[in-house]
Amino acid sequence: MLHIGVIFTSFIYALLWFVFYGLASNTLCYLLQFLRMKGFIVLLQDSLISFLIAYTLYSLAKDKLLHIKLKYIIALIGITCVIISVGYVLTYINKWGVTGGFTDHDWLLRFHTKMVFVWLPLGEKGINNFYYPHDRFERSSPGYQV
Repeated sequence: MLHIGVIFTSFIYALLWFVFYGLASNTLCYLLQFLRMKGFIVLLQDSLISFLIAYTLYSLAKDKLLHIKLKYIIALIGITCVIISVGYVLTYINKWGVTGGFTDHDWLLRFHTKMVFVWLPLGEKGINNFYYPHDRFERSSPGYQV
């Protein structure tokens, strides 16, 4: 029964990703196509592998987990939260770090966007970094739509 629950939960997790994607991108009508794309399989595999790792670690440590004091569990949760927070801050500060070789121009704006949500159906992830002129959206300017 546990195995069926894991497979069912993994499927629901991957399915909900694409339901939310479809709702956010107004493409819910393509849900059946999304379910046949690489991204769905990648999410399903990721979820199943995560369950396998968690179950293996739990099996190895279940006897020891019963004897851990509550204060140690709280400390572990606190340390984990600090590590995640520091990681997030460092990532946010360094969001342009990958483009350190890009020169700055007074007449160009740098644009940075995470594309994981957009590319998810293809099973890909990444970041778009690019420039565009300050006057890109002014029809009478030379930089319009550049």
